[in-house]
Amino acid sequence: FVVLLHFFFFKQKTAYEMLRSLVGSEMCIRDRVSTQSTWGIIIYYQQQTLSKLSQAFIMNTSAKLLRKAFSSWKPNTPKYKMVIDKESYRLAHPIWDTRDAEKVQITHQKPKGIKDWIAYSIMKGMRSSFDFISGYNPGQMNEIKYLKRFVFLETVAGVPGMVGGMIRHMKALRNMQPDGGWIHHLLEEAENERMHLFTFIQLRNPGLLFRVAILGCQGFFITGYSMMYLISSSCAHRFVGYLEEEAVKTYTHCIKELDEGKLPHWTNLNAPQDAIKYWGLDQNAKFRDVLIAVRADECMHREVNHHFADINPESPVEQEKVTQLENCIGEAERLAQQVFIENEKRSDKKNLQL
Repeated sequence: FVVLLHFFFFKQKTAYEMLRSLVGSEMCIRDRVSTQSTWGIIIYYQQQTLSKLSQAFIMNTSAKLLRKAFSSWKPNTPKYKMVIDKESYRLAHPIWDTRDAEKVQITHQKPKGIKDWIAYSIMKGMRSSFDFISGYNPGQMNEIKYLKRFVFLETVAGVPGMVGGMIRHMKALRNMQPDGGWIHHLLEEAENERMHLFTFIQLRNPGLLFRVAILGCQGFFITGYSMMYLISSSCAHRFVGYLEEEAVKTYTHCIKELDEGKLPHWTNLNAPQDAIKYWGLDQNAKFRDVLIAVRADECMHREVNHHFADINPESPVEQEKVTQLENCIGEAERLAQQVFIENEKRSDKKNLQL
């Protein structure tokens, strides 16, 4: 305020001081302002300052409460570690506890409101149509049919994360405000689904007609999902949550049939080297281990998208702790051993307390 008073009383220049030709013209200004106008300006700036301070306090408090609400949310997923490979360009992604990932369960979140019912109805319609066209029938499938289904589904599943991330990215640019962490999560989801696709096409490369079908489906799905996300992002995330529920079902059925010996070509099939490195599997991992990791990924996408549908789209999301590794191979088994030892220690402590 002292600086403001000093400016108004001593630093104002006359028209003569600025330019002699202005003297006597309509652009002449007074050497001093009246006491009444000075105090009016001071009061105005004081009110503006207090208003900005109160807004900043409210926004800071709201952000803390939202972060606290997010941090209290615990996804129903296997134990994992967020890892980034220094030798790879890929984003940070979860490496799963190999033992805990065996326990992934099929779950379903019942629709509550009209948006949930819309999302669920669209998903069920798409699922039923695709099952009919592809001839999907659990218990009557073979390796080729499953691969066709996996490849086609992953080309669709990789769309929502990228579309959502792009829309939120453009919004952040328009508003000139941070996104709060959503873009990172969505892009990681898209890359993860893309990794699923690249893993499966190493076993079977689609033909021309199959690729044309993928192109048509992508054009339809990208358009529809983009419109849905622009209209209601919560409805879009709920839709993806329901879609991932079905993905968990499909991979669970496949793993069950593999264990029952109905998919003999995959019984002793070695895991692709890229998959071993990406999911931190053991060097001698089998294709079944890859399916376990993929199902755990879909379980995570299911939980995160249902959570995103429940919270305010403007809420900031917490960033998870990420571990940098020189080489991820075997990290999943090391994590499983670490978790096992920690559980044993907790069990011993409880027994001592009893």
